[in-house]
Amino acid sequence: MKKKKLYPILTILVLVIFFATVLLSMGCKEDPEIKMNREMAEQIREQQEAKAEEAEQLAIDKQVRQDEAEQRALDEAIDQMEREEWAEEEEEAAKKEAAEEEEKLIPNELITYSANIDGLAVILIVNFETLEVTGSLSFSGEDYIDAPINGKIDMNTFKITSNYSGIAGTKVLGEFPFNGTINGKITEDLSTFNGEILNDEGKGREFTLTK
Repeated sequence: MKKKKLYPILTILVLVIFFATVLLSMGCKEDPEIKMNREMAEQIREQQEAKAEEAEQLAIDKQVRQDEAEQRALDEAIDQMEREEWAEEEEEAAKKEAAEEEEKLIPNELITYSANIDGLAVILIVNFETLEVTGSLSFSGEDYIDAPINGKIDMNTFKITSNYSGIAGTKVLGEFPFNGTINGKITEDLSTFNGEILNDEGKGREFTLTK
């Protein structure tokens, strides 16, 4: 009897579980339109994220290029400064070397250049430090000449420009002014002066003096 009473109850339980399962399965099934909207929303979100990542990468690449350009400009500026400094150092070294060579060439003491031109004693004394040139023209005897020389030397060219002014005398003419110019150039080894002596009328001759 007890077994017969249990059958209806078990049957009812089975039916309840079956219908509950069917209802649950129906409730869990997603609506196609909702599913499509959800999938489209996910696609849009993924596309937006991809665009954001692409924009971020583009910004990073742009910044990298800008940094590289700034670094190149800085390197070029540094190279230019180094080249200018090197050129200045080379120029200073060249000037120093030239000055040292000039100091070796230019003596501290006076140099005297002299010669006898047809009995006329010509003396030039050159001071390479003060650039002053002094000297004299002299002739002794019944006819005489006494004329001091004053002038300057250009150290860039070693050219001398000078004037002489004094007196001369002869038995026939007596005493008279003796004026003119002496111009010329000293050789690079400072051994010789080659020049020209002219009187106040512009007449004269070339001559050479040696030390």
